[in-house]
Amino acid sequence: MGEYAADRGLPVLTHTWHTSPYDDPEVVDAVLVRHPGVRLILGHSGVSPAGMAASVPVVRRHPAAYLEVCGSSMTGPLVRWLVEQVGAPAGCCSAPTFRSSTSECRLGGWWVPG
Repeated sequence: MGEYAADRGLPVLTHTWHTSPYDDPEVVDAVLVRHPGVRLILGHSGVSPAGMAASVPVVRRHPAAYLEVCGSSMTGPLVRWLVEQVGAPAGCCSAPTFRSSTSECRLGGWWVPG
């Protein structure tokens, strides 16, 4: 799947859950090392504060990795902390209000659909 997506420039969205043997941010990091051309969205950004802390270095290491912030445990202070760690997306007036006129934004590691 990684090669298929990379060859076509398609993003891949994966659920991330801190401490999961299947989709912990460290597992995602290993996938990105094996498939550096894949644009990978870390769904929920690791879910918990510890998972978010583990997701930040993944996004910093891999230019094709993105954070995503949907989920019932995502709060304004957590989103603000993530923005402080990786920067705000283009078109962002003030965190955590995200706006973008483009179909995608890579600034600071955020996936922002248009």
